[in-house]
Amino acid sequence: MNDDQAGHSDRGDMPAMRSARMEGWQSLMSSVAVSGVKRDFATPQVLQEHHHAEGQLIYASRGVIVIGSPQGYWVVPPTRAVWLAPNVSHWARTSAGVRVRSVLVRADAEGQVPLHSCVLNVMPLMREVIIALADRKDGEQMSALDIALTQVLLLQLRALPILPLHLPALKDYRLLRIERHVLKSPDEKINLEKWAEMLSVTPRTLHRLFVKEVGMSYQQ
Repeated sequence: MNDDQAGHSDRGDMPAMRSARMEGWQSLMSSVAVSGVKRDFATPQVLQEHHHAEGQLIYASRGVIVIGSPQGYWVVPPTRAVWLAPNVSHWARTSAGVRVRSVLVRADAEGQVPLHSCVLNVMPLMREVIIALADRKDGEQMSALDIALTQVLLLQLRALPILPLHLPALKDYRLLRIERHVLKSPDEKINLEKWAEMLSVTPRTLHRLFVKEVGMSYQQ
């Protein structure tokens, strides 16, 4: 075989090589395949307790969601997302006008995603990736772009800052009253001083209760 023939043979093999690499990439990514969910709620809603075999990343592009589990609650305002580990029982309550974009990640992505449920800070890049994956139609074969977005999602899940927006199960009756209000109207804001007045305690006492039971201040 002369040099020209060899060069022609190499160039001829390149599409096949690229195809083989792409098939290998698709095979790799199928083991951590994702599926998206898009739901809009015009009025406040309560989603009954359930769980998924997959991990779930829940993001609200508008409005506020409260996610509840036996371990406590996660408050998810805009620009935040909650990661629920596989098989975690949970329920959700939304405010009016919520736009929910979720991504389910198969459980065999272990080692590539957070091991425990948590709230994550969503950067602009992650926001667009979540929305793009949630917009995919059920059963639609993943394109090269979808595969790339999936890889970005997994990388971002490992890198995004975890935020202290988890509320443990509360015991004090005054904090329970605040908790019930937050669960019922998650987008309504009442400051600490107003709550202290309604509960007939000083702001300082209420602050101490929050730090003791929640592990953070009311403002946090």
